[in-house]
Amino acid sequence: AVVSTQSTGQDLRGVTPLVAAFRNGHVDLVDWLLNIVKHLPSDAECQKCLMGPCPQNLDLLPHRTRCLEKIIKAKKAKEATAARNAQRLCAEIAAEEETKRKSKEKKRAKKKKKKK
Repeated sequence: AVVSTQSTGQDLRGVTPLVAAFRNGHVDLVDWLLNIVKHLPSDAECQKCLMGPCPQNLDLLPHRTRCLEKIIKAKKAKEATAARNAQRLCAEIAAEEETKRKSKEKKRAKKKKKKK
């Protein structure tokens, strides 16, 4: 039996449940796992899974291809979310800097009034 390590979600061979499901062409399981996992396999790992040997002479390529399509779709969704979050953060930083700039201008104006 292969035991999972809790910190990474990988088994002793370094395989995650998502990659194992992908390798075995379990489209529904890959779809389900994509809603749970935080880390997706790299493009290189995906290609390795897609073209890897098929156990027991099963033709897994069509199933693996569907799994790959789902993983690519999930990657694009995560990228879009990350881009939106980055834009929001940049907007918040710009607003904060503008607030600080206005505050400094007010302080300068008060100092000038006091000197007159």
